[in-house]
Amino acid sequence: MKWYLSVLGALAVWRLTHLLHVQAGPRRVLETLRRWAGEGSSLACFYCLSLWVSVPVALVIGQDWLEQVLLWLALSTTAIALDLLLDLISRSTAPPAHLQLLTPSQMAQAMAARYFDEPTVDEPAEPLFTRSPTRTH
Repeated sequence: MKWYLSVLGALAVWRLTHLLHVQAGPRRVLETLRRWAGEGSSLACFYCLSLWVSVPVALVIGQDWLEQVLLWLALSTTAIALDLLLDLISRSTAPPAHLQLLTPSQMAQAMAARYFDEPTVDEPAEPLFTRSPTRTH
């Protein structure tokens, strides 16, 4: 087996798993499918779903049954690791979910206050993001 097929297979498994697990799809078909399947289905669990998605990819890429079984588990594990890595990266670069973006006019006022007004040493600059009210479940 060629090494690049393993890499392409892992990327394909991650993409399909992410598509089925998170994204709405055209005309919200996938979102409707997830709602129809319910919370207890494998569509609600990225780990479980990656196992199912990796089966056909492993069957196509692997050349014998042992290689197919090992690829099945390796492709699923790689998709999970890639998802965790991308989640970690997005959490470190994006504002926290509890922060609410300002409207454009509020952003312009905050930027003007930050860059054109001279704050005193004791006065912190006005934040560009504000906290949204906490939600209770």
